[in-house]
Amino acid sequence: MDNSERIYEICLGGIGGQGVMLMAKIMGEALSNDGYNVLQTQAHGIEARGGISYGEVLYGHGEINRLCVTKPDILLALSESALSAYAGKVPENGYIFYDTYMIKDEYRDNLHKIYGAPFTEIAIKELGSAIYANLIAMGFINGITKIINPVILQGALQVCVKSNKKNNCKALQRGYEEVKKYNAE
Repeated sequence: MDNSERIYEICLGGIGGQGVMLMAKIMGEALSNDGYNVLQTQAHGIEARGGISYGEVLYGHGEINRLCVTKPDILLALSESALSAYAGKVPENGYIFYDTYMIKDEYRDNLHKIYGAPFTEIAIKELGSAIYANLIAMGFINGITKIINPVILQGALQVCVKSNKKNNCKALQRGYEEVKKYNAE
């Protein structure tokens, strides 16, 4: 399979209530609108709020012939349990993003592109609620990886999330701004 037929994998992990399934839905919608073949899945433990949950997105120009992520090219961990469960599955040179507010110990290795940022802390301090951490993380991830046209991602956000549109847009934009801060350090 040449690179144009390659299927890319994204795993967004956290605990129930952090919005990782919504993120997967928005990213899947945006990637589809950007011309990719997309498969988006999600799962959570028996206890939806507080149990481990994850959203997955597989995308590419080739045929998608599997139903779940096995080796995520991009991992977002919004909780310690998600980082523990999925970091070992990320292939060499893959991306690992994690929330430094929720995961206190710095995560480092020499095999991956690792980015930690305080998504939840930013959401609480600047937008008044932790519920926006997922969208801040989504903007941050896209600002680093540039996998989705930002205008298309913004449009998918508008389609998938009907309430709090102003704060949702602020949160996504704040994620892009955090990339600038991160790169300046």
